[in-house]
Amino acid sequence: MRLFIVSVVAVLLALSCRFGMSEVVSKFDTCRKFFFEGQPPVIPDILNPNSEHVRYKKICQTYSSQKNDKIYTFATLYDTESRIPVFSAYKYTGKGNFTRPEIPWMIEPQLDPPDGNMIVPYRNQAIDEDYFKNNYQVNRGHLFPSGHAADEFTAESTFTLTNIVPQNISFNAGSWNRIENKTRDSMNTDCSDDNGNISAFVLTGAIPGKNRLNNRVNIPSYMWTAFCCRYNSRKITLMTLTYPNEDTSGVIMEYMLEPVGPGIREPFINQAITGDYYNNPETVSPGHLFPVRYAADRETAKSTFTLTNSIPQKNNLEERIWNRTEQEMKVIMDEHCRDQNNKKTLAYVLTGALPGDSTLKNGVNIPSHKWMAFCCYNSSGNLLSKAVWAENKMNHDPVPHYKSLQELQTFLNFTWKKKVTFFYKDCK
Repeated sequence: MRLFIVSVVAVLLALSCRFGMSEVVSKFDTCRKFFFEGQPPVIPDILNPNSEHVRYKKICQTYSSQKNDKIYTFATLYDTESRIPVFSAYKYTGKGNFTRPEIPWMIEPQLDPPDGNMIVPYRNQAIDEDYFKNNYQVNRGHLFPSGHAADEFTAESTFTLTNIVPQNISFNAGSWNRIENKTRDSMNTDCSDDNGNISAFVLTGAIPGKNRLNNRVNIPSYMWTAFCCRYNSRKITLMTLTYPNEDTSGVIMEYMLEPVGPGIREPFINQAITGDYYNNPETVSPGHLFPVRYAADRETAKSTFTLTNSIPQKNNLEERIWNRTEQEMKVIMDEHCRDQNNKKTLAYVLTGALPGDSTLKNGVNIPSHKWMAFCCYNSSGNLLSKAVWAENKMNHDPVPHYKSLQELQTFLNFTWKKKVTFFYKDCK
């Protein structure tokens, strides 16, 4: 009797979700148009394009409304044990002119066909109630984001829980949202032909983690996304990133640094990632070279949050010494550096680091010193420069050395064993 009651309650809860109209298929043939060259990815032991898998289900996502007949809108590979998608695949042709839909979440009835037994329904997929009153601070995160849809109809079709994973709330609204926008902007720029037609093939997925929402739905440890397109008959492959599913303070990585192609398996071999900083014994955190406080506007400030603009910086230098140093140099530039009309502050700034003898995991060098220099014209039209450097260490508070530009260059020439000239001609 208890099992019967539980089943009835679960049925009533699940009925709060709309049923989707998608198709669970043995092959992606009917929706192959969402894959580059019509070929799905190859994932050993998970995705075999030509056969079915007990755990991983291929879904050709379809949708119908009062205005449209049922059509295919994207494709998904779904993990019925983790109850999250492995990936969703879609074709990006430009963002349509519509606002984000406000519709109920859908589920896929074909993943849990009735078998006549008294079992709890929807054992193979997440339902909306799995996200209620959760203790993990997660919410529903799209793989195919509605903001990448070509029209409102397609955008509505993305609101199926087979296209959703539990995402950290701040990560979903912050870092990942910015990554979705950055990817969209890149495709708008790099994936259009001479007539302005945009076409890119996108894969976005999740790597399962160790925790489960409502003891059912896996909370991914990482999110990833990649796209591929042709431009003027040249194939351009752009892999974006693999990103931890947590609040990462908005730091992003530069995907153009990473090689792609046959034989390449390990992403981010050429740059640091946020994971390199986790649980490190060196008491370091990412420290800006181009500091946020120097940005002229909000968009420029946001652009500085890339790990290609960051170094492993000792916490006492990051939080106290260099913070004050940046502010003091800013005061000097604000007071003395002017543009040609003598109205606005204008200075040219270089900030850098000297490689040190220790590293974080995966070989990320911890610099021994950090330095900054600027060159500008003052209100009299004369060139003005200033420089500063400090050791990147923890055993005591480093002392910043405020010196001339020439003295910084001499210090770097001696310490780095390289002849350095920062600015052209007379800025000394």
